[in-house]
Amino acid sequence: MKKHIVLTLVTIFGWLFFYLIGLPFDYFVNTPILYKILILWLVMFSVFPVLTFILLSFLDGDHFRNSLWFSLYASFGIFLIDFIIVGIVQQNGLGFLKTHWLQTVGYIQALIIIPLIGLAIKKFTLRQIFNDK
Repeated sequence: MKKHIVLTLVTIFGWLFFYLIGLPFDYFVNTPILYKILILWLVMFSVFPVLTFILLSFLDGDHFRNSLWFSLYASFGIFLIDFIIVGIVQQNGLGFLKTHWLQTVGYIQALIIIPLIGLAIKKFTLRQIFNDK
């Protein structure tokens, strides 16, 4: 249960951070395309150490399995929050997936990147175990 609370809190705070940064740009809708691509790359590579830290520090057990859970929370959880805020409150409906394509790509990135980080941690951990014997 602790794992799901941690993942929920990390997801909410991660979304809030990204949302607050995007507020001056109408949640990145009014950002030039080049900046959006730059943001995608920056987010993709800057999250590696943060996600690794979270997986190693706050979640015990199988890091790959935890990363799968984390990717589901990060992609579907953030989608749900975006749908509530942008889709329902701001009355964009599911059309926000097209207008806010930067976030849509982010959902897909989370499903790919986070499990890769978990798999890498698991492989390094197994290597360390076998090298210690």
